[in-house]
Amino acid sequence: MSEHQTIKLHRCRFVDWSPSSVTALAFPPALLPPQKFIDDALPILAVGRANGNIEMRKWVGSCPPNMTQQGWVIKQ
Repeated sequence: MSEHQTIKLHRCRFVDWSPSSVTALAFPPALLPPQKFIDDALPILAVGRANGNIEMRKWVGSCPPNMTQQGWVIKQ
């Protein structure tokens, strides 16, 4: 008699990822008179890469004193 044993298998793939350096950062022109930006009122950040890609990023997070979970993410 032969016993069947199950083997757990984890498959993964490796992506040929070659990062591209940041060559430019830009915000839209400031509004006059100057305004305080809060939460979603921050403008979009454009990030230019050396390979020609342009990423539009949006600020996510909260205002001080809660300084957790904030940063620029790609706008979808």
